[in-house]
Amino acid sequence: MENNDCKKGQVEYDNWSLNQPVIKINQANAPTVNEKEKELIGKLNPKKVLDIGCGDGKRLFSYLKGKNINFLGLEKFERLTKESEFKNDILIGDLIEFDTKDFPDKFADIDLITILGGSLLGIFCVENQIKAWENIFAILPINGKIIFDTLVIDGFENEKEIGTRTIIPGRTPPQYFLSENQLMWIWQRLGLSIIEQADIQIPAPFALRYYSLQKI
Repeated sequence: MENNDCKKGQVEYDNWSLNQPVIKINQANAPTVNEKEKELIGKLNPKKVLDIGCGDGKRLFSYLKGKNINFLGLEKFERLTKESEFKNDILIGDLIEFDTKDFPDKFADIDLITILGGSLLGIFCVENQIKAWENIFAILPINGKIIFDTLVIDGFENEKEIGTRTIIPGRTPPQYFLSENQLMWIWQRLGLSIIEQADIQIPAPFALRYYSLQKI
């Protein structure tokens, strides 16, 4: 049943991303980097950042450019990037199928991967989430860092698994949530340690949790 539900959710999510006006998709995300994100990036002091699910890149790349930090984006949906001033810094591809060996120069100096704004929530089924994290892990050098955020929805802290949820019916697509237990299992299995964890308040009823991770 889980596979059928999550595969259906993947189709619905992809159709939503392919058919909604780009401006509406952009409006669903925060317009600028928040203070917690600035703080976490500053502490990690990266040379080059890879942003997973970057969209048009404007939100994060404008900030990194001002800090003279090199950056690269990976975005599944090309239509989100076509009008972007950063489109030459964005690779188009699906994280779970992407082969970084095709672009060795672009990935050479990456020491921080950012996964913000729920960028992995559009990857459905546990096995695909695991594959996504395996690919993220493979990109990083030893001691490389990750900044990852997730909504603290009902069940995140106390359920073994969550699965497909639609947070705002009629306004957002279905998304695929891992529980904290599932994330911890994946990270431990791969060899990712938590450096820092912090919550910030966003409009009710949820909080947004940030994790800084390190490849060991």
